[in-house]
Amino acid sequence: MKNSYLKMKIKLTLALLFLQISVFANFVGNDTQNFNPIPSGLDFVTVHSSETLLQGFFNSGIFINYGKNSLPNTQDEYGKTVSSKDSTTFTDLSFAYGIIEDLDFGLSLSYLNTQETNRDVPGAQFAGTGLNEIRLLGKYRWQKRDPTGIALVTSMNFNQSLNNPFAGTDSGPTLNIEGIVDHKLGNFLLAGNLGYRMRSQGKPISGALFQTLPNQVITSLAASYYLNSADLKLIAELFAAKSTETVPFIDSEKISSEFLFGVKYDAHTYASFHFGAGTQVSDGLFTPDWRIYTGLNMSFDILHIPTSRSSPSKDSRPIQKTTYTYQGYQPRDIVALKEIPFDTLAKNHEFYLGTTVPETDFSGIKPPFEIIRLDNFDFDFGSSKIRPEYYPLLNRLAAYIGSNPPVIKIRVEGHTDSLGSEERNRKRSQSRADAVTDFIKNTGLISHVVTEPVGMGASRPIADNSNFQGRQQNRRVEIRILRQIPAPPFEKIETE
Repeated sequence: MKNSYLKMKIKLTLALLFLQISVFANFVGNDTQNFNPIPSGLDFVTVHSSETLLQGFFNSGIFINYGKNSLPNTQDEYGKTVSSKDSTTFTDLSFAYGIIEDLDFGLSLSYLNTQETNRDVPGAQFAGTGLNEIRLLGKYRWQKRDPTGIALVTSMNFNQSLNNPFAGTDSGPTLNIEGIVDHKLGNFLLAGNLGYRMRSQGKPISGALFQTLPNQVITSLAASYYLNSADLKLIAELFAAKSTETVPFIDSEKISSEFLFGVKYDAHTYASFHFGAGTQVSDGLFTPDWRIYTGLNMSFDILHIPTSRSSPSKDSRPIQKTTYTYQGYQPRDIVALKEIPFDTLAKNHEFYLGTTVPETDFSGIKPPFEIIRLDNFDFDFGSSKIRPEYYPLLNRLAAYIGSNPPVIKIRVEGHTDSLGSEERNRKRSQSRADAVTDFIKNTGLISHVVTEPVGMGASRPIADNSNFQGRQQNRRVEIRILRQIPAPPFEKIETE
């Protein structure tokens, strides 16, 4: 099952790539295209957020955009500006992978599909259709968004160009370095990027009308709002660039800026559609009068593909560091704790949070109130049947709950992401909580313990439901445990 699942995902991704390669030929291009979809598919369209792909996550995307009058204006021998009259269609293919926590890598391929020009004097235009640029990107997250995130992006543009006057002969790649800051405010997400584009200019081409392009300062702003009820995200972006030097015959001294507004629709947990439009704010290099675009992002968790294994040696998801404190309870408090609802315990007392179930050693000191979170506990779509590969995990869970100190009661909570209706998510999470409760009770290890299965639906997210990896983290099972004997007070603790 694992091999067939992986082969299907690989074939689908390669099909997208080779479909484009088989249609387009190589040609003379440049590195000044303004519409550059981000490879990770997270949060926005062309503006970076601080989020990185989780380790093992892979995203593939395809975007098509049509622009009107996007080629640079030129000047005649009298210095008069000659407007471009053109239309272009581009296709961008992108791929990204989460290498480790806080670091991902991306690859983008840009193709010119069509070009039509109509001007009376020589001007800047593409020599033909085909692959015009390859982009490599790496993003490192310095600070996780809570609610403000910080990251650094470094990317390189490789022109697939011959005799390109904007790059010159024997030119090198273009290096872009950008700082990223974003801030989460409810369903709103705000982001800003600021950076510098350094071109490795080649030798000027003899007899060419245009000279090589200089370096640029680049900046962008973005805002989004996620509509939970409709599985839609509204996205607005503004991006701009300013050349550091003046180039004859083109409007290089102007600020090039463009505004985009679009919608992202989450059609499935791992698939989303984009569509929107844009217009120039200021007319500079390669800013169209207007643009329309559409795109598709598909995401896969390559490291944690569902399998039919019956006895994995470890939990599938690596354990992230968790910081917690515990102030301790006096023995007399246990009587009162028996009557306190779990929700009140979570709100009014600091608690221990476990991210996995221990493999073998259950003898350590345990506080009286615990939450065990099963982060990578997936069900088949629309099903509440427990997969066989999770049997060993739930057996360990039952053994851990049944270990000393004795347990007074437990609550098993099912949680979903926000896709779908509220009622459907509540029912689905309830049936899954029931399934986990039945399993651990049937082990016979905690048959005497009072259990309470509860379906929480999407009411308690722990991550952002507006992107695919946040939704995966929100689809989880949590077990809340109340024990009889309080443990001594804990100080601040770092756990793996």
